[in-house]
Amino acid sequence: MKKIINTSIIVIALFVIWACKKERLVYNGPLQLEFKNIYLEMQASLGAPTVRSFGIITEFNTTLTSLTVSRGGVANISPFTGTSQPVLFDSIRVQLIGPHQEQPITVNYTVETESTAQAGIHYNFVESIRHINRRAKTTLGAVLVGSVIAGGSTVIPANSSHGYIYLQIPNTGPALPANGVNLILRITGGTLGDGRNIKAAANYSVFTYNIRP
Repeated sequence: MKKIINTSIIVIALFVIWACKKERLVYNGPLQLEFKNIYLEMQASLGAPTVRSFGIITEFNTTLTSLTVSRGGVANISPFTGTSQPVLFDSIRVQLIGPHQEQPITVNYTVETESTAQAGIHYNFVESIRHINRRAKTTLGAVLVGSVIAGGSTVIPANSSHGYIYLQIPNTGPALPANGVNLILRITGGTLGDGRNIKAAANYSVFTYNIRP
């Protein structure tokens, strides 16, 4: 009987320890916003630069808060047509740290003055990018792109953990310098639908998007 009691106490103690450890994994801090380079894991798993479905851009030298893409060479070739196309597309993810919210979150961002990429020449912000028919054999049938916008904000939908900043990268115009140009974005904060403010995560509020020749 004593053995049974002792065993029961041990089992209960182990359960309490497990429950406490599990509880520590739950983030209980304030809501925050950050940039998240989801393609870093993709590149690591493939062991080589990757070609994006939207962007048709070769990626390399990625980190959690930066991404380097090539505007030329094989990056121009559309997987849908097999031919070169004059405009490339890409996206940068912004992510909520904390539980999903039942209302949308407006995420505000700025283009840092240190950026060397010029709007209208090296990039444009667009309102959306989405596939409308993955089996289509023409670029227009494969990707539907929203209008060019001024940028400055994007939205994380209700009950979601992330949203996107969408980019259009023209593959025409002046030649890029040998070391390319960069677009540096900074999250300045966000606002919930009820007016509550959300701060940017200090270590992940800046994202550098490098465009190489």
